[in-house]
Amino acid sequence: MKNRKTRFTPFLVIAFCLMFLSFTLTGCYEEYINIFVEFTPGIYNQSKTEIAFYQFLSAGKPPKGISRFPDGGTHDLLFKEVTLYRYNIEAGSLNRVFQFGSLPSNAGFWREKISWQENSIAFSITPNSSWEWILGQSTNARFIPFHEKYSGIFLYDIEKNSTDRISNKGFEPALSPNGNQVVYLVSDSTTRELWKQDLSSGTEQLLAGLPFADEYPPNLYWENDIEVLLSSGQLFSTFNLESQSLSILDVAPVMNLRKIKQGEIKELTESISFREWGLDIAQIWPSKRKEYVRDIVRMNGNLNYRTAIIETLGKDLDVREIEKILGEMRNYQNTLEGVEKMNYEIFSEETKDLLEKLLEEKEENS
Repeated sequence: MKNRKTRFTPFLVIAFCLMFLSFTLTGCYEEYINIFVEFTPGIYNQSKTEIAFYQFLSAGKPPKGISRFPDGGTHDLLFKEVTLYRYNIEAGSLNRVFQFGSLPSNAGFWREKISWQENSIAFSITPNSSWEWILGQSTNARFIPFHEKYSGIFLYDIEKNSTDRISNKGFEPALSPNGNQVVYLVSDSTTRELWKQDLSSGTEQLLAGLPFADEYPPNLYWENDIEVLLSSGQLFSTFNLESQSLSILDVAPVMNLRKIKQGEIKELTESISFREWGLDIAQIWPSKRKEYVRDIVRMNGNLNYRTAIIETLGKDLDVREIEKILGEMRNYQNTLEGVEKMNYEIFSEETKDLLEKLLEEKEENS
C-alpha cells in the first residue's frame, strides 16, 4: 500500500492558523491587575495652603504570552477615572472638584489647565491635537461623547462647592487677579484666537487673532487686571485689554505661577489610600483572601496593586497573619534560583516594607 502525501491547501493552512491563534490567545490576560497613577503639574492657591491637580487613575489586567508583542500589549481596562482634586496641605484632606470619567489615553495625550484666584478655579482639558482635529478623524469617533461633555471652560465655586461649564468652546483658561474675568484660547487647524468672558454677565468677546497658529498654543497668565501674558517656549507677548493691542516682549518676564510638580504632589498625598482616590479593588477585582495573598507572595501585578491589597486586607489581618505572609514570601524566594531569585529579592523590598509597617502598627495597637 502506497504512502499518501497530505496536501496542505490554502484553506487547510488558514484553518490551522486560526486554530493555533485560538489556542494561543485564549486567556490572553493575566489573572491579576496593574494599577496606574499619573499626576499632572498642579497649582497652589494664593496662600499656598491648598493645591489643585489632575489625577489619571486606571487599573487593568496585563496581557500575557503572544498578546504582549510587539510593544508590550494593551491592558484589559477595568477602571479609569480622570479627576481634578483640591488637597488641603495642613489638614491632609482631599476634595474632589470634578470627574471627567474614562478619558481615553494617558496624561501625555491631554493638555490640562488650572487657574486659581481666591474662591474660584477655572479649568479645562483638551487633546493636544485639539478636539477639532480628533473629531475629524473617523477612527476616533469614540471621542465625540467626551467632546460633548467636557470641551470648553469650567468654573468651580469653592464656597458653593459647585461647577458650571461657562463656555462650550476654548481651552487654557486664566482668571484675572480680581476674579471678574477669564481669558482663554479658541483654535482650529488654521486659526487661533484670544477670547475673554466677563463672569458677572457671561458676555464673551473676541480679543484678537493670534499669529503662529501652526505652533504649540501659548500659555496664558495675567500680569495685572488689564494685561494678559502669552508664553510660548521662548516667545513672550502681552495683550492690553484697554488698548486692545498685542506686544512682543524682548525679555522674559518674571512670573509667579504657583506651580507644583508631580513628584511633590505624590509626596504630599502619599498617605491617601486607593479607596479614598475612588478605586476599590474589592469591587473592580473581587478575589478571595487567599488569592490576594498569593498575588502578594508571588509578586503578581505592580506595586500599586499590592499596595491596594494590603490597604484592603489590612484592617482584617492580625499580627500572626502578617508574619505568616512575610514568612511565605521568604519561603517562595528560597524556591527561586539565579536571576529570578535576585530580582525577587530586589523588587519585593517595597512590598515587604509595607507589610512590616502594618505589622508595627498592629503590634502597637495590640
